[in-house]
Amino acid sequence: MLYSFFRGFILLAFVLVAAISAQAYTITYNLMGGVNHPDNPASYERDTTKLILKAPSKEGYAFLGWYVVSASGKDSSYYKGENFARFRNLSRSWLVSDIENFTVEARWGLVPEIPQQDERGCYLIRTARELYGIASVSKQDYEYSPEYRFEGCISLLNDIVVNKNLLDKDKNLSLEEFVYWIPVLFKGTFEGNGFKISGLRGNYGLFMELGNIYGGNVAPTFVKNLGVTDSYFSGKVVGGIAATIGGPVQMNNVYTDVSVHAEDYAGGLIGSVFLAPDECVTAMRPALNAPQYAGKSAADYSRAAFIENSYSLGLVEGAYAGGIVGEMDVAVLRKVSFAGQVKGTSTDCIVAKKGNACSTSSIIFEVENSKCIDNGDTAAYPVFKENAFSIDYVLYGGVNSEQNPASYIKGDSAIVLSAPQKENDVFEGWFLDSNFVQKIDTIKTQYYGDWKLYAKWKSFFVIHFEMNKGQTYNGRTFYLPLEFRWSADSAAFVLGTASRGSGFEFDGWYADSLFTKKITEIPAGNTEDVTVYAKWSPKTYTITYHLNGGTNHPDNPSTFTGEDDGFKFKAPTREGADFYRWTYGELGGVAEKISRMQNIDLYAEWFPKPQKPKQNSKGCYLIGTREELYWFAEMVNGRLEGVERNAEACASLEADIVVNDSIAKDDVLDLAGKDYFVWQPIEYFDGSFNGNGHSISGLLMHNRYSDFETYGGMFYVVRSYKQVVDILIKDSYLRDVGFIKSFYITGNRMALSNVEAKSDWQASVRGNSVTLSGLVPGRTLLVMDVQGRVICRMTTQSSMEIDIPMAGRYLIRYGKQMKTISVR
Repeated sequence: MLYSFFRGFILLAFVLVAAISAQAYTITYNLMGGVNHPDNPASYERDTTKLILKAPSKEGYAFLGWYVVSASGKDSSYYKGENFARFRNLSRSWLVSDIENFTVEARWGLVPEIPQQDERGCYLIRTARELYGIASVSKQDYEYSPEYRFEGCISLLNDIVVNKNLLDKDKNLSLEEFVYWIPVLFKGTFEGNGFKISGLRGNYGLFMELGNIYGGNVAPTFVKNLGVTDSYFSGKVVGGIAATIGGPVQMNNVYTDVSVHAEDYAGGLIGSVFLAPDECVTAMRPALNAPQYAGKSAADYSRAAFIENSYSLGLVEGAYAGGIVGEMDVAVLRKVSFAGQVKGTSTDCIVAKKGNACSTSSIIFEVENSKCIDNGDTAAYPVFKENAFSIDYVLYGGVNSEQNPASYIKGDSAIVLSAPQKENDVFEGWFLDSNFVQKIDTIKTQYYGDWKLYAKWKSFFVIHFEMNKGQTYNGRTFYLPLEFRWSADSAAFVLGTASRGSGFEFDGWYADSLFTKKITEIPAGNTEDVTVYAKWSPKTYTITYHLNGGTNHPDNPSTFTGEDDGFKFKAPTREGADFYRWTYGELGGVAEKISRMQNIDLYAEWFPKPQKPKQNSKGCYLIGTREELYWFAEMVNGRLEGVERNAEACASLEADIVVNDSIAKDDVLDLAGKDYFVWQPIEYFDGSFNGNGHSISGLLMHNRYSDFETYGGMFYVVRSYKQVVDILIKDSYLRDVGFIKSFYITGNRMALSNVEAKSDWQASVRGNSVTLSGLVPGRTLLVMDVQGRVICRMTTQSSMEIDIPMAGRYLIRYGKQMKTISVR
């Protein structure tokens, strides 16, 4: 259903730092004509651990969410304009102290109505409420995400007005109260049928993105015969039709007369066309200095965006403002015109900026028969063609009937389809799909739009492949049930090869599910549907356990096959210790279950069994043993069963503590034959820790943690750093950094000294360019969004540069390390 956050209230798990002394912050509500929920607070204190904002009400409207209008606090600018519900998905460390006083605005939309569908499956839009119903039939990837993903067909059957007279003559907002539009990520066909949509107020544009949202080779997305007028769009990347194009798109007979305002890329039709290949052999997207409006390219045109016979009026404003497109890298513009006003740092009446790519061969940048015209010269606009809708017949060797038209126009009578002819075969009907599921006899022309019909013949049969968890056929990965159509008058169908990942060998195709009759082809002359079954032989792999002083669990296997994929390893036991986790290698990656189809070595990691230390009269914990140190760390980290987390705790080190003894030999980590403990840093500490000059030695740590330069890996993040003093960290080891021979925590922020660095890589951001240095060439580096979805994958050089086109927060993963960057 639409807007999962409509129901009841929005739960915002907005984690805030607990301060030493409480401080109140105010919340201001802009209700946009609504009535606030009586439980919503006017203020909150700094030590609040959860802030709940409930939904307001407004008769006849749907609540879309609370949005941040303004805020004070560290990095609060990141949250301006964001849906407050998004914060629920961000990590705690990003939210701590980010926001203090803030103002939220209630956004309202029309109550949606799910539109009808025609025989093709196209949603038929006649009213504004049905237009809002697009989100109702879209997928929402995350419960608290305002992003909706639509795949399919939409046909507009009327002019639609959402907010009447939204703009004044200068293209500014003329209304104080209005409903917001919900843009979707769209893939498929949007047939405007010559109608227009007006009065939209929202971010991005009519659509958030056009094309294949998550990459891959797919059919193009079509947007045709459509106008968008009297609308106001704003955000980081904005276009009158869509903010971005992320896959092959064909846009024809489209126009806008809107007001577009972007922080970065703004376009009268499209903000950014960003289609160059994501994977580069070495560095990603070095800058190109080729002249604008370059000639033809040798690149793959099947990936390109085509915008033809279209124009834009109105106001386009942004850092890079283009009358048609703000930025493009793989696109063709033909017969496009702009007759409005562009404002910004870098402007052009057609395209403001040429996109970056891995190489010039990836670029398609063609602009043909395009004009920048005076907005009073309407004769110079592209002339829209009469809406003639095509009918495409897939005949599979047959000859079509002369009675079947190739097109139709509005007002034509319904088309009764005639049978085609094929020698020595029998026609069994027209179908709307290539799998011959949805039969059709008559085209109802009042629904408009293009049609594609498939002729089915008696000689056709379908070969169904039961892959039994197989993943590829003839080297190609598939996601839908694998089927092939074949004809009895064709040659024999030779069955190809399949694969199921590294844990299995393909053992051939069989005609039955019991694997008694092996086959290699479907013989010529067959007319019946056939199902073939893939058989697999699992490979066997070994597991070697390095128990580090422990005793293995009897259920942990010593060998496994692909059939055991997903088996969760059981915890071993060790006297005087608590099991932490299994890893691949010493201080290696976490191993929770069987997932690697290879011989593996598992290493058991342990914590000393924690013991609660004594407390003095002020409540400070007096730590004198490693067991007491681990108890304190796990209590602060909230991982002690039955013990409440206390990030503000006070501790005093009463003696030197040795966690592990003699972990190095000749300055090289040497754990062979030793029973060792690992250390997990104390996280998000807001208390005090006085070392009294004592030392902690032999810490073994996995990664380069956030504040390792100040705390040598003992702490992850310390809020009150002047309260952590006089601790000597020595003879310790931090993977991916090196040995810490001797480092004194003084309570001042300072560079970590006396560390033998193993590796150190840096990421610096300037504008939308990210420079990486200190990398080992030939390794994998991932750029991900904050939800962990991979945006692109590349192979490293020692130094490289990445251009990230859209502002926001991103994760860069190199090896086992992760860095967070902010592109403004």
